[in-house]
Amino acid sequence: TRVDQVRSINNWIKKRESPRFIPFAALHPADPQLYEEIERVRALGFKGVKLHPNYQEFYPDEPRVLDMARALRDAGMILFLHAGADLAFEDVPGSPERIARLIEAVPDLKLVLAHFGGFKTWDAVEHLLAGSNAWFDISFIFGWIDPEQFRRIARKHGVNRILFGTDYPWLDPSEQITALKEQGFTSGELEAILHKNAEALLGLAPVE
Repeated sequence: TRVDQVRSINNWIKKRESPRFIPFAALHPADPQLYEEIERVRALGFKGVKLHPNYQEFYPDEPRVLDMARALRDAGMILFLHAGADLAFEDVPGSPERIARLIEAVPDLKLVLAHFGGFKTWDAVEHLLAGSNAWFDISFIFGWIDPEQFRRIARKHGVNRILFGTDYPWLDPSEQITALKEQGFTSGELEAILHKNAEALLGLAPVE
């Protein structure tokens, strides 16, 4: 949430990396050494970064963020972005409208949108983001999204662009797997959502 936290967070989390734990780096759009830090975390082997528009006070379509997205694209890194509303805030800086402009400006960015494209903004997600080249994760959505709309968006967007997620520790992963299995996907589609899509995005061989 602060510029002065970025490097210490990245140094700490890099030490926790393992074959079963793949960390993403912290960045802050206001960091005067932003591009140096992007290069540093890329050299350290981070596969991506996580950003949150509310807590870090930015809009996904503002020029400094678009420039950062281009730098991440050029570094071959993934941008994992909180999308839509957040229960702790009234405003929605990461709205589908603004994210759509990010996608238009940097279409070849590896972009993952948390909370199925935009928490509690799924009407706009359905119209503006479903079918785009972004990935949607399914963290913290069951119980909030209408099941029929979930299935409709999933089909429109494409099951090969959906990633399993839970927002742990806020939700129990096993309960989220159960909820996912109730959505009517085939066994092959479930395998894709639960792990194969992530393996492809991260460039991983399946974990034995």
